[in-house]
Amino acid sequence: AVVSTQSTGNLISTGDSDMRLLRFVYRYIDDLLILNDNGNFANIYTDIYPNVMELKSTGSSAQHVSFLDMDIKALGNKFKYTLYDKRNDFDFKVISLPNLGGNIPVNQAYGTFYSQIVRIFNANNTADLFIDNIKTLIDKLCKQGFNRRILFVYIDRFIRSYRFKIITKFWKILHSHMFVV
Repeated sequence: AVVSTQSTGNLISTGDSDMRLLRFVYRYIDDLLILNDNGNFANIYTDIYPNVMELKSTGSSAQHVSFLDMDIKALGNKFKYTLYDKRNDFDFKVISLPNLGGNIPVNQAYGTFYSQIVRIFNANNTADLFIDNIKTLIDKLCKQGFNRRILFVYIDRFIRSYRFKIITKFWKILHSHMFVV
């Protein structure tokens, strides 16, 4: 990280006005997220990283990329992001959450569901994607022995606990739906 920070700083300090766009390059361990750089990073990454390092683009287009556990889409001048789980791309079934057919305490299993609701809420910036992710999770857990009625009790608990955060985050959508005539 020190090499990349120093090299990037040197490139920016040379006065090339396009290099200021590198401020939208984010790195987490071995993952890079590059936003709105007009292709500059592709031209200079060999000045930052050693030749033995190979960079692979995992984005499906310039407007759509997956980074860590987020699926990010550029729509005009805004970003729309939702939860991304690369295990869903595998051609085989991956068990990633508790199965009530196993030998685990039921309360802990439903507590896991609650924590996933919070995670999904934080990982979405639109209400429709949040709701879609919750529906997918409910369907998955019901197939693993969870009771749909009890899951909705936990959703209600989440809504009561996070109501102000929910209103704040999704105010534009709520406001536009409340005043439709």
